[in-house]
Amino acid sequence: GATIHRASGDKPEKRLAARVPVLRWVPSRAGLPNCDISVNNLLALENSRLISAYIAAEPRLRELIVVVKMWARARKINDRSQGTLSSFALTLMMIHVLQQRSALCSLQDLALLRGEERREVLGFDCRFCTDSEAIAQESESVAARSGGVSSICLGSALMAFFKYFGSEYRGGVIGIRSVAAADVSSQAWSGGKYFFVDNPFQPGRDVANVEPGQLVRLREEFRRAHRELRRGARLEDLCKINAGDDHDSDDG
Repeated sequence: GATIHRASGDKPEKRLAARVPVLRWVPSRAGLPNCDISVNNLLALENSRLISAYIAAEPRLRELIVVVKMWARARKINDRSQGTLSSFALTLMMIHVLQQRSALCSLQDLALLRGEERREVLGFDCRFCTDSEAIAQESESVAARSGGVSSICLGSALMAFFKYFGSEYRGGVIGIRSVAAADVSSQAWSGGKYFFVDNPFQPGRDVANVEPGQLVRLREEFRRAHRELRRGARLEDLCKINAGDDHDSDDG
């Protein structure tokens, strides 16, 4: 914290009571992203590597993630400490929807399918496929089997994302690997879980932990975004907060 203060003049917020203690840095300089800083969090590094691999496999995923984060932050539903969705949860939710549309394959499932060697980190299996040729072939194969499309149109992907979580999602596990979903879906369903975003390397651990009191609000935000997109709204329209909107004052 002292190093950041000396370099920027900002004072990061200590969130030491979180499951993973972090320093939350919200830069005062315009245009810089917010940062959560942790030390020796090896599984978080593996999660970052996995997301980077998905972006390498489908570069347009980066744009989709940026847009969704901008929207969620502007609409004040991007703060896990306030019971809404973390950036990591939103990223996994986007990947989940693209997999549902057969536009992305599961890199973890593909590693198992190819018989790749188990790679343990803190006792958890953290293997996933990074072979670009194998990923491209599997993506084409998944699309062909399902009758879906292997290419991503940004507009239609955003529309599908907001429609899915606004209208089609009925609860249960939101996972990016079929093995993990099969392991915990019954538990999540029996507990009435909504927005249960499964940790890719720790099946059964919810990375969203949405407060029950925020569930209706989140669903309504997704519905609103889908409705506005159908009307031809621009990104700034999606992010706009109107005087009549009933939101808490939590920070995004």
